[in-house]
Amino acid sequence: MKQENAPRALPLGFPRCVRSCLDVPKNSLFYGLDVGDEASIEIQSGKTLIVKLTAVGKVHTDGTRNIYFELNGEPRQIVVKDLSVESDQEEHQKAERGNDKHLGAPMPGKVFKVNVAVGDSVKAGDTLIVTEAMKMETNIKAKVDGVVKELLFDVGGKVDQDDLLVVLD
Repeated sequence: MKQENAPRALPLGFPRCVRSCLDVPKNSLFYGLDVGDEASIEIQSGKTLIVKLTAVGKVHTDGTRNIYFELNGEPRQIVVKDLSVESDQEEHQKAERGNDKHLGAPMPGKVFKVNVAVGDSVKAGDTLIVTEAMKMETNIKAKVDGVVKELLFDVGGKVDQDDLLVVLD
């Protein structure tokens, strides 16, 4: 007797939602796609995504590469970190979305001014750091009252979008 809704066997390392929601071909799951390969992924009964890998770009200096693929026939592109190569560039910690005690950079640029030090008490709305990008300054303000626990960048430091700048306690 066959059970229709029996759970599929996927690796234990996968989050529960992935194990229960995706029906991914085993070769694609474990080894990835080769250029030109196509995989059908059932995301819900009657809803299937068709993914075709069209190209893999060269490794960038930051250890990332562009991946070109088609999703249901529409061309797409993403940038991914290539874990098989080493990069000389340092990777910055990202601010947690939804965590008001993590303040991140709103866009790439550099730190123009730091108005606080570790241990300083701050109030919601205080400007803690000023970043600069394309001659435009952006004030990074505290979202909640707190104490500066950690400053991750100094004046002149280059930041990427969502890089963690300040941690409040």
